Amino acid sequence: MPNDTTYQVASNNNSDDSIVTSFYDSAGNMIKTSKQSIKDLQINNLETLQNESPYKYEAGMKTDPGIDPALLIGAILLFLLIGFAFVVKRNTALWKKVLMQMDGPQKLISVIALVCTLLFFNGRIEFGWGAILFIVILAGEFKDEIFYPDRVDIETEEVPLVQDEPKPVLQYNGSDLHFTDAEIESALKKRFPYYTAISDENKERFIHRIKNFIADKIFYIHDDSGYKEMPILISASAIQLTFGYKKYLLPYFKNIHVFPEEFFRSSELGICALAGNVSGNTINLSWKHFLHGYQDGTDGQNVGLHELAHALYYQALIITKGVDEDFGESYDQFASFGNKVYDAEMNPGGGLYSEYANKNFQEFWAESAEIFFERPQELKDLYTDLYETLKDLFNQDPLNLQDLPLR
Repeated sequence: MPNDTTYQVASNNNSDDSIVTSFYDSAGNMIKTSKQSIKDLQINNLETLQNESPYKYEAGMKTDPGIDPALLIGAILLFLLIGFAFVVKRNTALWKKVLMQMDGPQKLISVIALVCTLLFFNGRIEFGWGAILFIVILAGEFKDEIFYPDRVDIETEEVPLVQDEPKPVLQYNGSDLHFTDAEIESALKKRFPYYTAISDENKERFIHRIKNFIADKIFYIHDDSGYKEMPILISASAIQLTFGYKKYLLPYFKNIHVFPEEFFRSSELGICALAGNVSGNTINLSWKHFLHGYQDGTDGQNVGLHELAHALYYQALIITKGVDEDFGESYDQFASFGNKVYDAEMNPGGGLYSEYANKNFQEFWAESAEIFFERPQELKDLYTDLYETLKDLFNQDPLNLQDLPLR
């Protein structure tokens, strides 16, 4: 047997972890006997091996151990986790309800993260990757509950919504509403003047963003019938407000409730009717008032823009930096000029804003968004600095919609 051949040695029965070898000089005299680990042992001459019967050896390669059972199990686990992830994705609302009843997704994800870590440290990478994939998917669905476990529910009206008597509720997962471009464009041309005023290039981008916005939300129609125009036009209102931003989904606000007309809230003074409000991670709108806001696009009253302006404020400045990073700085400039206008509107001689805008500065902000898009020339003429600040904040100019920047 040639002396320059290298042999890998492994135990046949996997019971021995070392082997005794003897080494000889060129004259055949034994130099020494050594006990070495099988994993590390390489010999250049087969005759140096003592007690060779318990061992198997192959020239130039390690013994093939066959399929690793752990690797096979890991692959099966990974396949099952991917399948389960798709099941969760198809009915996220149901799984959220189930997991929240299990005392919150944070604990579940923490347990899986711990298992993942232990598997990695024990060298079972194939198990670890499966766990990581599951964590990423689950954490993506529950990011609001994970990042804001102690959040305070947001209300533009400070008391909860109530209904005199229960009504049917139709629930639509936006990801299941596959509207065509033609369907969306038909609704926009019929009822959405902002869309007809922008350039053809921006029209394409506008529709694309509407589709993304719809897919990100769950729509609840509080009636026995719903219309395609409801998710389309409400989403269009959100895109109109955020069209100057790169980030526009308002991801914290997952739920949009649409009531056929006024809905109600309870207060110390009794039951009050509302056309819209923002509560928790939910936007509530009266469909009748929403449509009226776009039927007259010059009165400065638009409940869709109003409530979505509240949502934009909370998303960008309270929940997380969910829009362009410059929003906070631009809003500070708006507040600086806006406080002066707010005081001026409180005094006799004002009149561009409604009395409701004087309730507090948050309502003043929401109505400023309405006026900016519906009565831009009047706002510019009367409060030029405020108008220019809002142009910078929204990254668009309603007086020149054909020249909106592409972002």
